[in-house]
Amino acid sequence: MKLKLPIRIIIILIASTLMISSVFSKNMTQENYIDYLIKQLYNSNCDTQLETLKTLQKLTPAAEDAIVDIFWLINQSDVGITFNAIRAINANLPADKQLEEIILWHLVREPDVNAFNQKSVKAAAIFKKIWSGQLGLISIEQAKVESMLLSMIRDENLAKTERIRALQLMNNLLMGTDPYTISDQFLTALFSILTDSEQAPEIKSSLTQLLTTIVLYQEEGQITENIYQQLNKIRGKSESAEVNKAVERVLTIIYSTNKVVVVNGNQWLDTDGNPIHAHSSGVIKVDDTYYWFGEYRKADWNFKAVRMYKSKDLKNWQFANDILTEDSHPDLNGRLIERPKIIYNEQTGKYVMWMHWENGEHYGEARAAVAYCDIVDGNYEYLGSFRPLGNMSRDCTLFKDNNGTAYFISAAKENYDLNIYRLTDDYLAIDELVQIIAGQHREAPAIFKANEYYFLVTSVCSGWNPGQGAYAYTTDLESGNWSPLHNLGNNTTFESQGNFILPIEGTSTTSYLFMADRHGGAYGQHPNTSKYVWFNLELNGANTLTINWYPKLEIDTTTGVVRKAVLPMSEGQNIMHSQGTFLSAADNGKYLYMSDKPSIESDWEITQADENWVYIKHTVSGQYLQDSHGVISLVNKENTNISEHNIQWLLSETDNNSVNIINKATGNYLHSWPYGADLAGKQLNDAQSAYIRWII
Repeated sequence: MKLKLPIRIIIILIASTLMISSVFSKNMTQENYIDYLIKQLYNSNCDTQLETLKTLQKLTPAAEDAIVDIFWLINQSDVGITFNAIRAINANLPADKQLEEIILWHLVREPDVNAFNQKSVKAAAIFKKIWSGQLGLISIEQAKVESMLLSMIRDENLAKTERIRALQLMNNLLMGTDPYTISDQFLTALFSILTDSEQAPEIKSSLTQLLTTIVLYQEEGQITENIYQQLNKIRGKSESAEVNKAVERVLTIIYSTNKVVVVNGNQWLDTDGNPIHAHSSGVIKVDDTYYWFGEYRKADWNFKAVRMYKSKDLKNWQFANDILTEDSHPDLNGRLIERPKIIYNEQTGKYVMWMHWENGEHYGEARAAVAYCDIVDGNYEYLGSFRPLGNMSRDCTLFKDNNGTAYFISAAKENYDLNIYRLTDDYLAIDELVQIIAGQHREAPAIFKANEYYFLVTSVCSGWNPGQGAYAYTTDLESGNWSPLHNLGNNTTFESQGNFILPIEGTSTTSYLFMADRHGGAYGQHPNTSKYVWFNLELNGANTLTINWYPKLEIDTTTGVVRKAVLPMSEGQNIMHSQGTFLSAADNGKYLYMSDKPSIESDWEITQADENWVYIKHTVSGQYLQDSHGVISLVNKENTNISEHNIQWLLSETDNNSVNIINKATGNYLHSWPYGADLAGKQLNDAQSAYIRWII
């Protein structure tokens, strides 16, 4: 049977063939002809593309370069028609010269280092799009790419640079968003190379970097456990000190990443990837689950909800419920609710919440409010607001003693006094005012009991701004004398203000987690942008408290141990704040922070974008520093939604051996307080000069 083509297609094919022939007949060089044909692929319709592709494939070996160029086109958003040509490539290529092989060999043999770095990241992004089904018209098997890269890594006939590049290509495939899970076969093969005494130390060192990436970006815990066991077997046994050091580095990372670690000075995300809104918060533990709750506001800063999350490890928080909302009662609509706290009453079986209430227009009402519920994360019944025994009541907290007696503590008399009230047996009302801590002008109270002492931690009255924290103690809440105030932390409480103290009782010890906020209002931002800072509140002796700045806090809810998380020391270039801390990034670039000491998360690579501007790339995550409307973050360079100018920076020397880091797109200066507060891009007239100086 004869195939009958539509007249339109026949005309197109004839016209395109004549056009191609006529162009090449005018003494055009083959190189220019290839360029012309690629433009044809990019700009023409499907039928012309297919014919042009066939012509390209006849021009070997130049066709391979053309096919590589076509491959780069498919990562762009406006070349959907090119897919129709691309999908025919493998079908028309010989079995030993398939698309993925051409691309990989092109990359490992790229003579220019910068070009390799850019193209390898881009290729990895395209491969992952293909494997995730986003580019469904193209067929490239993940296992085949893995196998080819592994063959290159093991091929001793290749130059070391080419083998290392194959490792770097695999590294790029594993990094960034949407990493794929590495196969057991590939992992086994990597260890066979690592333990092979004939393999060059440079190859082994690059291989350990790949293992580091696997540890940091693979979600399957068993993979990390396998790597840890295998590396332990060869720990310190290599003849190369460099390899031993690299193995030790991976083991240290595994140790630190296997722990529950929170990155201070950030607005953390819940398990659905949404910002956590639990500001000026409290925590209550029910059985083996922690419930974290706090303020969530509307755009006008008034009350929207008391939002609650739940977790078993104090890091991975799942949204539970908006347990009290503006619609729960007319008295909550258009109002202001601050510093909610919850305790459980064993006698009534009720969870009882107390909070600070204002009318939404000013802070003159100074009232307390009460709500309750039968289940911890249910919808709370609102009872109303009032002034306790006629006294003003602003910042507040709750405390339940070992004998079940409960107390409400709140700032009174324009915040000059702190009143301690005993609650009624049902915890729903005031029984008696039992203590007044007079004339100290304190706010943000938080209380806990240890070693028969009651410790009350407060802040100087500073509004939204961070201020000096301090503590006092007594042996009797109702009639005991309070100690003088003792300062806690530095003069800004490391750029935060306290909310709550959570005892973590474990099998080894009891630790005390001092939970604080960096209020967004202190930096001209909405309160919903407030960031979280948690401290290990250390009890030294019977009645002395200390806190220190730990940029990353390790928490073990089983043993009760809370301590500073430790990472391997820095091995690269650092960006140091003029006040002595180091710009760092954790969790695959998700969280930026300022570290007191340089670690591998403080390593950056600075490369030229052009004569004046540079890229600033985070070494571990492989992502680039960006300023978008003053928001500083790390982004994948191949993300089509970002502007190139947003990731380019000018290093402008100052007169004191430091630099200002200025963004090309916004003109903003990289700005931060020493411990990471207000880490943002700021115009020069809005910035504090000491906080825009960096040492590189």
